[in-house]
Amino acid sequence: MIDTFKNPIRDIECPSRLAITDSGQGKVNFLQGFSIFGRVEGGCFFEGKEYIIMPGHIKVKIKAIGMENTKVPSIQAGQTGEIIINVDESKHGDIQ
Repeated sequence: MIDTFKNPIRDIECPSRLAITDSGQGKVNFLQGFSIFGRVEGGCFFEGKEYIIMPGHIKVKIKAIGMENTKVPSIQAGQTGEIIINVDESKHGDIQ
């Protein structure tokens, strides 16, 4: 029965959306910092690019992306991981 299921379509062309499940201090390889954890619902996220977290209109820059304790250059729809971001420390409590 499971073999008859079709793979879901992963929309990587739509705007980037991340369902944040947790936030706090994290570590990807040797890089540490404030991290958000979650599942990418649409689009892609790339290391070094800037994004806006809504609600709150908080601008962040991605320092590193980790999946299964391994640093990767990007993460796309359907994948779960950790994203270390550059963000003003006063905004940490607003990201949940």
